[in-house]
Amino acid sequence: MKVHFLQSDIWHDFQKQLGRTIVNGSGDGWSYVGIVEHDRFGPYIYVPYGPSAINEKALLVAVEHLKDEARKHKAYVINIEPVEPITKQLAAKLFKNKGTHRQAHRTIRIDLTQSEDEILMGMNKTRRKQHRNYEKKGLTIAKSNTKETLDTFFELLKISSGKKGFYIRNKSFFELLFKTLVPSGNASFFTATREGVVEVAALVYDDEDTRYYAHVGRELSDNSLQASAPLISYMIMDAKHDGKKFFDLYGISESDDKIDEKSGFTVFKKTFGGEVVEFGGAWEIPVQATRYTIKKTATKLKKALKK
Repeated sequence: MKVHFLQSDIWHDFQKQLGRTIVNGSGDGWSYVGIVEHDRFGPYIYVPYGPSAINEKALLVAVEHLKDEARKHKAYVINIEPVEPITKQLAAKLFKNKGTHRQAHRTIRIDLTQSEDEILMGMNKTRRKQHRNYEKKGLTIAKSNTKETLDTFFELLKISSGKKGFYIRNKSFFELLFKTLVPSGNASFFTATREGVVEVAALVYDDEDTRYYAHVGRELSDNSLQASAPLISYMIMDAKHDGKKFFDLYGISESDDKIDEKSGFTVFKKTFGGEVVEFGGAWEIPVQATRYTIKKTATKLKKALKK
């Protein structure tokens, strides 16, 4: 059974090193890794891109196991985000309380079992041209897992994320990731450099068969914007050379019909080809009914006051 990177043993161990309380379980056709978190209503369990389940029956067994763990930790609700083969339509039949999307519930996945020529032909004409000619434009693109690259990546991440108002994790998160996931081969940094200056730096996660495009930081210039595309195509081809089966562009907007903060990224990511994959959505499983009702009421009241 294929699990998302955020449901892997590797990520599980990393979360423990961050000092988080982890719950996990597995059985016939199902598994999950959950994180015990807290809000003003008390502890709750968050399961990013999980539970993993081969079918509806297996998912329901995983949820029952999660409920037992939630009671042990006095958690009042469980937030789940099942992935394929669980569809949003199936999840809507099983669960009635929609949750907040903390992870994107659509992504673009590129099949790396194709030939390099086929992968390139899946990209649009501009991306193919940029991939073939980036060296002529003075760009040097490479994997660079050095402490200096980590520092540069974080500074660029602050610049680009701050401009768009996106939340980024503390540097201590990336420093621990550098010490643990980079040596194990489960994370890597890639850079696009021009005249000795890093214009774009990206972080990817790797499991046995998939590379995930997780974070990117860049200077706020036209040059760095032009460097982003060949950096991505380079990482795609590098993943193929490493024997990966898929490249996951890691998150696009929730719908093609609505404009949101990810719409621009979505248009950009679609130029690299691949297939749009939709997950099962975000759902809340109440464990302590009274506290959960108080939380829902408070949330509705807060929204009403904002209006």
